[in-house]
Amino acid sequence: MLLEKEIIKQVIFDNKQKEDKILENILYEILLEYNQKQVSINRETLDKQATKEDLKMMIEMMDKRFEDMYRYSDKQFEVVNKQFEAVNKRFEDMFRYMDKRFEAVDKRFDAIDKRFSFLQWFIGIAFTVISVLMAMLRIFG
Repeated sequence: MLLEKEIIKQVIFDNKQKEDKILENILYEILLEYNQKQVSINRETLDKQATKEDLKMMIEMMDKRFEDMYRYSDKQFEVVNKQFEAVNKRFEDMFRYMDKRFEAVDKRFDAIDKRFSFLQWFIGIAFTVISVLMAMLRIFG
């Protein structure tokens, strides 16, 4: 089987000058499909059998395989893009939720700040009133 693959690779190099390993594997599979018996192929019989019609048919089959591969890769890219869109949507939802939580925390801190400012104002007035009362007690006392 390895010998057959090497022979087919050599035929590809002779006929197409292609060095793409994917193309070699696809052509090998095509030849196995084309040659239903999957008999041992040697270089001489392959050269004798490789007529123009056979080569044309093999090229058409290879073109069909490449089209199928491109369609499959396009579908895979679409699936991956949909997955990325779903992940992006999840992150956007998570960021919106986090923004709402931060707004709620900011409102709580604002409320606490208002309470402390009122308390600070009240304590300031209380100290002022107490100091005025102490001064009045010293003067009148």
